[in-house]
Amino acid sequence: MPNLTPYNRRRNHMRSFIKNFFDDDFFLDLPDFFNTSGLSMRTDIKETEKEYIIETDIPGFSKDQIDITVNNGYLTIKANRKDIINEEKEGYIRRERRYGTFQRAFRLQNVKEDEIKAKYENGVLKITLPKIKEGKDSIKKIDIN
Repeated sequence: MPNLTPYNRRRNHMRSFIKNFFDDDFFLDLPDFFNTSGLSMRTDIKETEKEYIIETDIPGFSKDQIDITVNNGYLTIKANRKDIINEEKEGYIRRERRYGTFQRAFRLQNVKEDEIKAKYENGVLKITLPKIKEGKDSIKKIDIN
């Protein structure tokens, strides 16, 4: 019988192997391509009687690099970065580039789309979405037979 290993276990073994291979001083400045947790926007969503509040962590971006759009019932947050750093010292040139686009979309329901407000401060984007009808959304528990 062949050696059967669940896909996740094989993938984790491969991640560990590659991480150990690259765990050298030469590779310290390279991004961890296998750690996808840094590639998403951490978001908190809060509901009050009158509105929903979305708070998203987008550190290192300027206000001009962030776009918020509403289209077909979806709110989309998109942050686009294109940074170039040039540094010249004692005969050598160091050039670093950081490019990346982060995007997150949320389905809107019971929201006054024309009254949405946003504020970006200290790396946190806060979006306030006023409700059409006030009150908390009702949750119905479904029994399992």
